[in-house]
Amino acid sequence: MRRSFYIMACLVAIAMLLMQAVVADETGSATTPEKKEQPKGNQIRWKFKSGQTLTYEYSETFQGTMTGEGDAIDTQAINQKFDIKTGGTLVFEPNDDGNANLTISLESSENEGGQGDFLQSSPGGATPKQLDATVTIKPDGTVYTEEGENNEVITSVRSMLDMFFQMPPEPEIRQGESWDKELEYLTQRDDSTEGSVSTTFVGWEKQGASRYAKFEYSLNITSKKSQGPMEMNMAMKGKGIWRFDPSIGKLVDSNFSYTIEVLSVIDVPPGEGPDGQGMHIEVSFNGEGVGRLNQKRGD
Repeated sequence: MRRSFYIMACLVAIAMLLMQAVVADETGSATTPEKKEQPKGNQIRWKFKSGQTLTYEYSETFQGTMTGEGDAIDTQAINQKFDIKTGGTLVFEPNDDGNANLTISLESSENEGGQGDFLQSSPGGATPKQLDATVTIKPDGTVYTEEGENNEVITSVRSMLDMFFQMPPEPEIRQGESWDKELEYLTQRDDSTEGSVSTTFVGWEKQGASRYAKFEYSLNITSKKSQGPMEMNMAMKGKGIWRFDPSIGKLVDSNFSYTIEVLSVIDVPPGEGPDGQGMHIEVSFNGEGVGRLNQKRGD
């Protein structure tokens, strides 16, 4: 068995880790300051409108490098740069119970550089195939299907939405109020990974006759995982701002950015590697990306 097999296995494993990088659970706790109350009647909850459409796009760059000890290790296979762009739409259609059907469609996906398209994904952890889906969404942002809330489609959609906004636990909030959401899905799938998203209502912003609620949030994820002869350490940090118009109950826009670092070490003892030899390989991936979610023009 050739060393290239081990190298590609390492790349695929890292790609899978990246694709599972970000997802937030729907539970959380809030802290409430004593002053600067939000005027009553301004609830941070969706008011669904037929045909309401959001457009999303991601732009990501990854740089991969490798160092190693062993015969015939092809470092050129990993010393490469990947540029990834993904875009599409989210369309809402209200139903009779006050919720809405949410259809997410992938409309464009580009990957330049690297070994094929195995790194092609959104930073929310959803593959292009999983981003063509229809789910039900509640006014508080909870998503589900008839199969329940714990399936691959739901976790992919939830991870994508949570990268852009996190609805507060209660519809009425005060300026300065913060709340946290533990990334419980990560630990459910892999108990070596943990993370959280923290959101703060920073105040009101006026644009013409409109008055928007403005939120800032930060995200932190860490993971340390062993898989056969390979150990992986991952750290991800992100931050963003989203704005919401409570008078009509819709998201105005959201912008976020993030960085991610992954280090993978493979140690194969002598006699267990290709041709009966051992090897030591260190692979690192450093990435950064940005994402945007906006109302479709004319909506």
